[in-house]
Amino acid sequence: MFKNVASVKQFRAKPKTDFQTGQISRLISFSVLLFSWLFHIYNRQKYIYLEPIRYAGGHFRYLTDISHQIAVLNYAFLFFGARFEDPKLSQFASWLQGTIVAPTSAVVFGNFYFVYSFNKNVVGLRPLWLAHVQHAGVLFASLLEAYNFPHAQFWKDKKPGQILSAVYSFWIASIYNVTGRWPYPYFPKTSSFLVNYFIVAAAGATFSVLYFKIFIFFEKILSKLKLKMTFGIKL
Repeated sequence: MFKNVASVKQFRAKPKTDFQTGQISRLISFSVLLFSWLFHIYNRQKYIYLEPIRYAGGHFRYLTDISHQIAVLNYAFLFFGARFEDPKLSQFASWLQGTIVAPTSAVVFGNFYFVYSFNKNVVGLRPLWLAHVQHAGVLFASLLEAYNFPHAQFWKDKKPGQILSAVYSFWIASIYNVTGRWPYPYFPKTSSFLVNYFIVAAAGATFSVLYFKIFIFFEKILSKLKLKMTFGIKL
């Protein structure tokens, strides 16, 4: 499972220190993401009535919003699962982190900053700091969690991310079919729902697998870094 990295026992060395560090990072991640999400809701309410078509789909229109909300919930699950030593909650939270939260945070980060590099208007009507928290903050929180435990390497399951991608592709194709406006302007405008769906689904499936592998790569680097700092192992 931790091929060429470490065994589970090695990752659980110095449990008291690891537990305290992990819990503090989870609490910080949860607090920052929760505050930014509540502020995002407050900020969006000022504009939603002015441009209802732009916000069709509500808080599930953009993958950024979905990623943000799931992350808030899961850092709470991770924290309380460990705090109350609930194995079922901890296992579910670990699975969700390794298969959905972490890979999706990488997708959100990569796609946003790729577009942002040549189109600053992608920020929209939200404050710039909020855009960075929603796109970079979720990835930073995932990497911080990955340093404490490599959930993605542990589960090594791309299917949940692919299922989410397929469902979300259907969802945004439906939004376009109803409103005539894509949540993301770079998709082609065709009159066929099936064509729209398959175009978006193909792109989503490609990105979900690609970013899952990228996150695994960074998780392995963090795992090796932790081994070096904990045991003094020469890498």
